[in-house]
Amino acid sequence: MQTFIAFDIESTGLVPFYDRLIEIAAIRFQFDPHGKGFKETGVFQQLINPRMPIPEGASKVHRIYDTDVLDKPEAKEVLPDFLQFIGKDSILIAHNAQFDTEFIAAELFMAGMDWPENPIWDTLSMSRALIPNIMNHKLETLVHHFALPVRDFHRAEDDSRYLIALFEKFFSLAGGMESLQKHAAVTYARSARALLDVRLNLSQAPINQAIRAKKNLSFDYEESGQKRSIKFRPGFLFKSDKFSWLSGTDLDQMTIKCYRLDRISRPQCENV
Repeated sequence: MQTFIAFDIESTGLVPFYDRLIEIAAIRFQFDPHGKGFKETGVFQQLINPRMPIPEGASKVHRIYDTDVLDKPEAKEVLPDFLQFIGKDSILIAHNAQFDTEFIAAELFMAGMDWPENPIWDTLSMSRALIPNIMNHKLETLVHHFALPVRDFHRAEDDSRYLIALFEKFFSLAGGMESLQKHAAVTYARSARALLDVRLNLSQAPINQAIRAKKNLSFDYEESGQKRSIKFRPGFLFKSDKFSWLSGTDLDQMTIKCYRLDRISRPQCENV
């Protein structure tokens, strides 16, 4: 029987690399397409210390607060256990899979770990293909549409359990696994490499020079109408939907920071 992993994450915000994981959960299950249904074979759940404050707006959604994660391990400590749990031969299942996948891939990259090669199937894509006339395709809407037993929403383990139930519904609607796979928008964690494809203009060349040489960088940064000088140890470049960013260590505050490239001027690589 094929092994599947339903997984979900919670985070400090919506932008991978800029925001951080605060919870990850996964449920391993096997599915017999010949009538015996699903068999749960393992559960993984862990709160994560993001090493940054959790914004109030995010906490209102998932009800995870700074005090809940204060004594929890960081993502780089949790992810090896997560990768061991999912294994190499399982198929991963997520709802709006790109979001969850990019966050996990971002944390793996920052921890210097390899991205897994497991295929990832998206129940959001399945929903859009198989029940196109529903009001919307949010997880909560689908749970109520199928009259599934309601637990909690926006907590990683509960949402993962909803995914298993939805997967079974979609399997029936699709009429088999081969047909369901065609609606799954199959992707892989390596697709998150696109977030690292940032092109700099000529005036920003010292940024790449400092990254490659692992040297410090100084630049002016304009925000809210004010300009200030930044001393920085750059790490890497990434992009979100609207902006490109520089991530690294602010040498004055000695904290990990992300700065928008369009607000950076006069970058200079230190000759040290």
